[in-house]
Amino acid sequence: MPHEDSLTTPRLRPGICIGIDSFHTPTKLVQEAVNHFEVCGYNVKVNNLFSGTLTPMDYYKLDNRVQGVMIEVNRNLYRNYFDVVKGNITQWLETLK
Repeated sequence: MPHEDSLTTPRLRPGICIGIDSFHTPTKLVQEAVNHFEVCGYNVKVNNLFSGTLTPMDYYKLDNRVQGVMIEVNRNLYRNYFDVVKGNITQWLETLK
């Protein structure tokens, strides 16, 4: 995977990239994440520029009850709007309970 600086200029990167795994990320979870962050006003991409999710090796590709997504935040957003982005992520996580 290339270093982030070598990918594209920051303004062309999505605000939020949702990293998913075909085994551990149900479609409904992806749709809910994308919808939430789009409603918050972010440009959202799935597995673009970053992809995948972290899964404990004891469960990797063995137990699909272990679910996950990776949320990558464009550095310009977290540099300039950390509290807002943090609040939006927290709000989405609260919907998962």
